Amino acid sequence: MAQISEKTLVIFDFDGTVYNGDSFIDFAIATCGKWKVFLALVMTVPAIIAWKSGFITNGEAKQSLFRRLYKGMKYEQFKQSCEAFAIHIDRNLNIDVASKLYAAGGNAVIASASIGDWIRPWAMRHGVREVIATEIEICEDRLTGKFRTPNCFGKEKVRRIWEKIQDFTNYHKVVYTDSISADAPMIAMADEYVIVNNLNK
Repeated sequence: MAQISEKTLVIFDFDGTVYNGDSFIDFAIATCGKWKVFLALVMTVPAIIAWKSGFITNGEAKQSLFRRLYKGMKYEQFKQSCEAFAIHIDRNLNIDVASKLYAAGGNAVIASASIGDWIRPWAMRHGVREVIATEIEICEDRLTGKFRTPNCFGKEKVRRIWEKIQDFTNYHKVVYTDSISADAPMIAMADEYVIVNNLNK
């Protein structure tokens, strides 16, 4: 990777890249318990089939599961769970990639399809410049079960990065991801990219 300067932007995917696992499911188990997660997954099967069949998007299928888990929850309760989840993230890091994120410091950006609320408390502790992720809808201090933004996946990641980072084209962009296919649009805009499964090879 090129030497990090003020005009270097180091962009990290989160699940499977910085974090070893699926933070959506892991957070759900930590917050709601395995039994509720299991039931919610069973009830979401029709939406998953519709997504796999091309009738709905992956974001719509994910929102269906999110709604079954969190609709009506007080935001303060959800926020506390997000803050507590930072410890779980620390215990399940890809240490090699995390060290690159720490080294990047204020030049690091996390771009994730996961929910921003449970990534940010951990990211803020480590000086990450920006967390660009799927955001949730709140109404009268409760979760509606809907997303406030499109699912931050594929081309949407790139669109949101352009939206958030001023003078984006002036940066030397380095991308870390575990998936060439899922993050192909982000890789296409990068000056350098690292597939983390090959980091130690």
